[in-house]
Amino acid sequence: RLFAKALENAEHITVSLNPQGNQLQARMRVVCRTPEDAVVLGAQLEKVTDVLRKLIQRSDQTPNPNDLSGVLTAGVFRRDDRIVYGQWPIERSFLESVAGGS
Repeated sequence: RLFAKALENAEHITVSLNPQGNQLQARMRVVCRTPEDAVVLGAQLEKVTDVLRKLIQRSDQTPNPNDLSGVLTAGVFRRDDRIVYGQWPIERSFLESVAGGS
């Protein structure tokens, strides 16, 4: 929910899923209204990702590549003017678990 909340004021959002070696790569491109909005969005996405990592760590667990904890905590972000980019590596095992098997 926090990721979706951070994106609610975006002008345009594009999400794609592309093969990358033995994994898939989820990519997001968000066009913000202003460069300042993009700075805020990038910071929010990084903060949410960091909070999730720390929450999992405090529970003495590690992110699991077969569920959303593994996907979301692997996110990296960058900004270029009004555009924020996000990338998440996705293991095929995650997609298989979401789809209900191999």
